Amino acid sequence: MNTAATRFILATHLLAACLALSACGGGSASAPPDTSSAPASGGGSTPTDTTPPTVEITDNVADGAKASGDVTFTFTFSEPVGTSFNAAGISVSGGTKGAFTMASTRSATLVVAPTPDSVGSITVTVGPGKFFDAANNLNEATATASQAYDTDKPPTVSITDDVAADVATGPVTFTFHFNKDIGSSFTVADISTAGGSIGTFTRVSGNTATLRMLPPANGTGTLSVSVAPGSVIDLAGHANIVGASARQDYRTDADVTPPTLSISDNVATDPASGVVTFSFTFSEDVGSSFTAGDITVTGGSAGTLSRIDATAYRLPVTPPANAAGTMQVSVAAGAFSDSSGNPNTAATSASQRFDTRVSSGDTGTCTAAPCIDFAGASVGYLPFEGLVSAEQSADPVNALNKVAKFVKGPAGQPWAGATVYTAAADNSVAAVGLSTSKLITLRVYAQAAGQTVRMKIESATDPLTFLEAEAQTSQAGAWETLSFDFAAPVAGSYDPCKTYNKISLFPQFSVTAPPATNTSTYFDELKYAADTGGGGGDSCGVGLIDLVGGQFASSYAASGNAWVSAEGGDAITYIDDSVATQYWWGGVAPGSDTTPANYYFGYGINVANKPWGFAAAVKAPTNGAARVAQYGSFKIEVWGNDELMRTLPTLTVLMVGPQINGCAAVLQGSFQVTGTGPRAYTVPMSSLVLQTPCAFTTPTAALIGGVAEIHIQVLGDNVQYATPADGNGNYANGLNIGPMTFLNSGMLRHKRPSPHRAQLPRPHLRGSD
Repeated sequence: MNTAATRFILATHLLAACLALSACGGGSASAPPDTSSAPASGGGSTPTDTTPPTVEITDNVADGAKASGDVTFTFTFSEPVGTSFNAAGISVSGGTKGAFTMASTRSATLVVAPTPDSVGSITVTVGPGKFFDAANNLNEATATASQAYDTDKPPTVSITDDVAADVATGPVTFTFHFNKDIGSSFTVADISTAGGSIGTFTRVSGNTATLRMLPPANGTGTLSVSVAPGSVIDLAGHANIVGASARQDYRTDADVTPPTLSISDNVATDPASGVVTFSFTFSEDVGSSFTAGDITVTGGSAGTLSRIDATAYRLPVTPPANAAGTMQVSVAAGAFSDSSGNPNTAATSASQRFDTRVSSGDTGTCTAAPCIDFAGASVGYLPFEGLVSAEQSADPVNALNKVAKFVKGPAGQPWAGATVYTAAADNSVAAVGLSTSKLITLRVYAQAAGQTVRMKIESATDPLTFLEAEAQTSQAGAWETLSFDFAAPVAGSYDPCKTYNKISLFPQFSVTAPPATNTSTYFDELKYAADTGGGGGDSCGVGLIDLVGGQFASSYAASGNAWVSAEGGDAITYIDDSVATQYWWGGVAPGSDTTPANYYFGYGINVANKPWGFAAAVKAPTNGAARVAQYGSFKIEVWGNDELMRTLPTLTVLMVGPQINGCAAVLQGSFQVTGTGPRAYTVPMSSLVLQTPCAFTTPTAALIGGVAEIHIQVLGDNVQYATPADGNGNYANGLNIGPMTFLNSGMLRHKRPSPHRAQLPRPHLRGSD
């Protein structure tokens, strides 16, 4: 070795020693001794050792394996290093240094504990200048070794359920608790079950899952669930080492439902005026556990408790006499139990108001008009149809109160009654405000329950304007309030444009037979809404003509080339003029039939030119518009040639209203001819439908607006093409209309009207020639 090289090597060694001593801090080898002047042993010179020592690091874990605990690293040196190497010269990551042992001058060991509960790698490193050999040569090369480890704990599982009692009576939900997040690796397939059927499995979170188990019906047994080792895998791939299991006894035939109770009474009209019977209804058989002692009664005196059947009992309770208040019955929780010993868990009670005070007709509320209390001298009575009497009398309960007394006997009509009035001039009362309320109430004292009392309200100036309503008594020998609903009358129809200021009462109303003996009925406090006026306008039919006796057209006469009704309404005929027809003006019906001899035949209609039909029409009296909304039906007399009438055609009725804002409403009805010759037909007003509504929304509203024209039409297939009138293909079709009258169907009259006398047939109505 040349001098320059020797100097370079020495300088390098010194530099390394210097770095190790002064710059590297802890973990450096001890400074090597200065040997530059030491004499060589022996007789000759010894070659200088300039080779740095090296180290090899190994561990005690098999190749490819992961450490699960402490790792012992062995440091093997290329030559003796004495005591220059120690633990401080070793860098460690991924673990914690443990015991260091210098096994010999050429070998050392270090125990390293890996980081707990984790997966990673331990790395040990020996850097340059950490040890030196006997020639004081410092190590120059870095040595490193790594060892993988896995100290993560395996997952664990525990199982609980939602049953607080010892024995389940229904489904059981088992909950699986994991000590760490296991992701979605756990499924229902990882659970073993026994004793029941599997219900819903739910993965609640990474740490929790549930399974609902269903026990068999009507049985006893045990539900069990278990999770075997290796069934639970965490996110690091570790499987549980220990399994888990849980069990729950069940009994599904056990009755654990408590019985319940409902309490009702027999009072239909509040308040009660006598004994009240309370009914106790149980949800199941309570055996003999329920007794009268289990019932608490206040506000009355308890009678004898009766057992109706296994689930029903009754108890009468008598309220105190001449008093008013509330009675109550109650049953406390735990008072009774079912056959399985389950007690009722809820208290139950019921209450009922009572009033046993002596009641008179006067309630003290009839203090202002238009209420009629019958105590004043201004009230008059007008009996009719054989009523024995109608007069003011003492209240049968309280003699100080004055009421109306009606006596009805066997000599009068079954519908006998009396009109009550406060204005003698026209036997009227203050007008009833039906537009405000159609309900009228009346205090009634009858001899028996179930009697019918009828009330009639009408116009004092127009007996055809009326409504009738009925109510039934429910008390015998006691006062009660009856309500008469004129929104649903038993007779008549409401006309909002008329005044209803006359009231008649019919005690023990009947249409078959009067009472067998004289019977008294008392009335008091006739209450109704006051008439506030109003109405009018087109919707109320202002300017409408009131028909006399309901007659729209009673007969007809020629007026020049036209026909006019006796009431002054024009009459016309018309036909579809879009096709050619033969119009026969004069003469009589051909052949021998039942058509009146003065009948004007009408039309010869050719089958090759079928029109939509033909018709006759009459206008209202004086060509105005008639008030008809109050009527219940319409009667028309018609006839025609036998050829047509034998086909029993259906005739169409049109009621046309007056023009309002350029539009006339049209109502449509119909009737079927029943034979030849003059016949009368009745059309219910309720059967009319609104064909052309204009501003009206209902048939009733349109009728209130009035009727200006009535048309009788033969339309379409109702025209006869069966019997020809001549050899030219013309078929005889004709129509004559007679009297038209509006009727009050079902009207109850004080006096029965005489039968309607049939009008003679009139000639066919026609227009100008």
